Amino acid sequence: MSTIPISLRRLVVQRAGNRWEGVRVVGLTATGRATIDALCMNRLIILSIRAEEELLGRHPPPSNYG
Repeated sequence: MSTIPISLRRLVVQRAGNRWEGVRVVGLTATGRATIDALCMNRLIILSIRAEEELLGRHPPPSNYG
């Protein structure tokens, strides 16, 4: 069984082959998908927080975040 390295949480969208789909993080690579799953980045409470941040104009984060 092979292992997939987990990216740092704050860099995961910008540098690990992921993108935003509204308030969800979508993995574009095996590493990105594994990181999102391992960190539970799309759990309900996080999606709710991101939706509120979106209403306040604070989501998605700037592309140069990190």
